[in-house]
Amino acid sequence: PAPAVRPFLVTAGRVAGRARLPHVATEGMSMSIGQQPEVQARALALGTSTLYEASGVNCAIDPVIRAVWPGATVAGPAYPVQCSPGDNLAIHRALDDAQPGDVLVINGQSDLSRALIGDLIGEIMVSRGVVCAIVDGVIRDAETLSRQGLAVFARGTTPAGPFKNGPGII
Repeated sequence: PAPAVRPFLVTAGRVAGRARLPHVATEGMSMSIGQQPEVQARALALGTSTLYEASGVNCAIDPVIRAVWPGATVAGPAYPVQCSPGDNLAIHRALDDAQPGDVLVINGQSDLSRALIGDLIGEIMVSRGVVCAIVDGVIRDAETLSRQGLAVFARGTTPAGPFKNGPGII
């Protein structure tokens, strides 16, 4: 069976946006973005604002969510994950199914009390080929995540680690 088509996500610097593969970005290219580096390169070249405008959808990510390290950019298929506040069990489950090139888009419900990802999840992301995490919440181990080569966008950082009780939705 054909893989499910996921929304395509492009982020750069402080601005993040989500587009559903507008024609300006793809011009008939395959919708299997994870295996299409030319689509990812083209999306990065076009940039977030262009893809956002071309999508025609009010889908901008909250501007408070910013790159954790300077220069972080990414383009790839979005893998949505919904977590309970301060709990990252759903992220662990999502990483079991994540594909190379995926971008985890984590709804942490804007909770700032506990980090949803850090260096350990970063290692798993790298081993699975996941290229980015966009977190509506906070993260920890920002310097290590940067050295791991992961683009990470979040509301901020905290040293407090997560719960692993669930529930969550992937």
